[in-house]
Amino acid sequence: MRGPVLILQGARDARVQLNQSTRMVEALKQAGKPVDFVLFPNAGHNLYRWTDRLTYYRKTEDFLAQCLGGRSAGYDFFELGDLIF
Repeated sequence: MRGPVLILQGARDARVQLNQSTRMVEALKQAGKPVDFVLFPNAGHNLYRWTDRLTYYRKTEDFLAQCLGGRSAGYDFFELGDLIF
């Protein structure tokens, strides 16, 4: 791997087991490679909860903005909560 890596993992994923992702993260870290790991504790292979999807998109946008340059919105409206009203 030459560039940074983003790994997004559902803890209940039946296709990609959690230990596979954690071993990959540890190997990348030991090799001195930049890696971001995001674990969704209640998700499987797909993200059905809207909060998980928003987190997925936010982390992906932040990662791409960091790697490629460009913008990242920095927050979602659901994170503002009571401040909107």
